[in-house]
Amino acid sequence: GGYPTGAGAALTHAPSSRGSCGSSSSRASSASGRPARDIVADNRAAAVQPRQRAASVGKASDKPFVCDSSGAPMYLQRVKANVAAEERLIADRLGLNRNPDGAPPGCVLLPDSERLDTLARLKKKKEELELQHRRLPLKIETVGQKQRAEELEKKLKTVEQGISSLSQPKVFVRV
Repeated sequence: GGYPTGAGAALTHAPSSRGSCGSSSSRASSASGRPARDIVADNRAAAVQPRQRAASVGKASDKPFVCDSSGAPMYLQRVKANVAAEERLIADRLGLNRNPDGAPPGCVLLPDSERLDTLARLKKKKEELELQHRRLPLKIETVGQKQRAEELEKKLKTVEQGISSLSQPKVFVRV
């Protein structure tokens, strides 16, 4: 009926075979000389054949987990160790594992009596060093005088650092 006729008609319009489930021999070959592909038949053949599975799928079910002496899988032991390490890290950062006196781990609070006694001795030492520094000549010319001045200045600096750290209300000492 409504199909055009002529030489170019076979290339542009072919009768539809969607409704039929015939074999591939009943299908017409295309104009280029290739046989038409029967997709339905190919799908039927593929559905009957079993699929190949990935190699890792078969191995996972065959091989049991490696366990330790208590019977727990090793990967769970690693997970537990990682969780414990993370909990320790969080406790350290939040200061949850510190002593009640506020001392960081590995340190103790220096008692006030000892702190004040040491502070007094350092102040006395500073006065002695300043006196020795004042006795140096105004114009330092020799190598010995230069060395002595540098030595006194280093000692003064160390004593001043000690005084400034012991002047704090709380002083922590490493154990």
